[in-house]
Amino acid sequence: MKSWKIGAISGLIAGIVGGIVYSFFTQIAASFELYRPDWRLIIASSVEANILLPTLWWIIFGIIFSKVYDVIPVKGILKGFFFALVLYLFTTIRATSFNLSYRYYEFVAGPLFCDTPLYITSGLVLGIAYELLHNRYYPSKKVSKIKQYDMISGFYPGAIAGLIGGTVASIVAILGPVFGIWGYDVPVKLSFDLWWGQAGTHIFLNMVWGIIFGMIYPKVYNLVPSRGALKGAIYSLIIWMVAGFAYNSLIMGWAISSSEWALFANIILWGGIVGFFQAFAFGLALGAIYRKPIK
Repeated sequence: MKSWKIGAISGLIAGIVGGIVYSFFTQIAASFELYRPDWRLIIASSVEANILLPTLWWIIFGIIFSKVYDVIPVKGILKGFFFALVLYLFTTIRATSFNLSYRYYEFVAGPLFCDTPLYITSGLVLGIAYELLHNRYYPSKKVSKIKQYDMISGFYPGAIAGLIGGTVASIVAILGPVFGIWGYDVPVKLSFDLWWGQAGTHIFLNMVWGIIFGMIYPKVYNLVPSRGALKGAIYSLIIWMVAGFAYNSLIMGWAISSSEWALFANIILWGGIVGFFQAFAFGLALGAIYRKPIK
């Protein structure tokens, strides 16, 4: 059995267990009033979405896990746990940092309370299932020699690329209200003040996260296909899928369950369109700027 199939099966098991745990904690979070009042019942009652979506995403995460397995700096079942912590940083912590900056407090306490046990449980189950299946169906102990580079080499390229990606995101973000497609009933006029009022947050946070993503890039550099700017773009779009789309898909699931189509559209616009252009610009810049160390 190929390693990616083992990853997919392990991810399926991890996703089912994690989804059940997640669904249980969403009901507790709703009873503790950790979500917005009008969303508590919707989130708690969206049992199918709360189990199905984590299951689907963890199948994908399991496949990714099988590809990066040899560059994870721990051993055995702890690899799954470490991998899950990185995902948790990319998804929940990153999204929370943006929600806090925009004072979307209803999407801070609840996700932290529910996502933490999801990632801990799924990560441990992924690590255990992968090791068991790998030892049985893919018993080779040969470790792939994937050349990695010093993380610090990605610091400055990540910072510069993050600044560029954040600037692009800030521009795309104001075009929605200006063209009336962002869910605003009142027309918004394009102006420097409109852009500057939210550009600082976009640029600063994307620069911070750009440094983090930039420092991880040297560790997985030789796992990403293509070269130059396109290599960076592929890497960044994978990060966007994992960090942004996977997180927002849960909110879209709640919106579909409750027929809240305005929220669904806004998540697609904000998390989808703005996030995509930010990630694409960041990746192109990172790939163009980064130069692997030569020893």
